[in-house]
Amino acid sequence: NLANADILISHEPPKGVLDLTYSGMRVGSQVLRHAVETSKTKPRCWLCGHIHEGRGASREIFAPNGERCDETTLVINAANANVGKA
Repeated sequence: NLANADILISHEPPKGVLDLTYSGMRVGSQVLRHAVETSKTKPRCWLCGHIHEGRGASREIFAPNGERCDETTLVINAANANVGKA
């Protein structure tokens, strides 16, 4: 279980969000994604890195099994690399 917090910081991004590599693979963490999906409250912001090619920001809804959720999370992958240099 995650503690209630406005900001979550992790090394890896969540699976399927800002985790696409140059080779086309999604390599984010399913474990972290599941932890947020099943938590009672969602972080407002999730800061991550690791996947340099996936840098950027995206507003996401993390709800298990397509359940309704009104809370959104701003995911920011703050990693950076030049094209082909990740």
